[in-house]
Amino acid sequence: FSFARAVLLGLLSLVTAVVAFVPQMIVWMALYGQPLAMPQGGGFMRWTEPALWSVLFSDWHGLLTWTPVVAVALFGLIPLARKHGALATALILFLALSWYVNAAVADWWAGAAFGSRRFISCFPVFAIALAAGIDWWTPSLRKLAVVASVVVMHTGLLLVQYQAFMHGLRDLAPYPRGAYNLWLARFVVPFDLLREWLGR
Repeated sequence: FSFARAVLLGLLSLVTAVVAFVPQMIVWMALYGQPLAMPQGGGFMRWTEPALWSVLFSDWHGLLTWTPVVAVALFGLIPLARKHGALATALILFLALSWYVNAAVADWWAGAAFGSRRFISCFPVFAIALAAGIDWWTPSLRKLAVVASVVVMHTGLLLVQYQAFMHGLRDLAPYPRGAYNLWLARFVVPFDLLREWLGR
């Protein structure tokens, strides 16, 4: 590990980020008269009242309640820290900062988003952590395929339920809120939709 190299790469990343952000600053300058603006208004960020618990565990678009595989991924940070301490530390700091910022947004649930949309920028980190966890677990290809299939099906069924609700089929597909509607209804909704379609 080279501290000088890490600093150089960090500065390079910062310069790249600033250059990439310049077009946004130009637009804000044209629209609002200042290069750094909060289009949603001053009350959009509640820095002293972050919904730290709710943004993770609420049934109203909480990250871990809507996307439980993320909880599994987070455990992967432990074996990652043992092998690559500096990388794990950087990722944990990034996640902690993102958690606080997302929790401080006035509508931390991100409106009518599917799941916890504000954490999208964190998903590369979740992927790295999940990969580290899988590497530590060293499952057979068959076991990994089974687990991956279950995760995809679990999320896919929730997406079907959510989309059915958003498209007006609210008698058949309840909104995913509350223990039953969030965790169990997804297994019933496809059959109700099929029965409705066949009954036409």
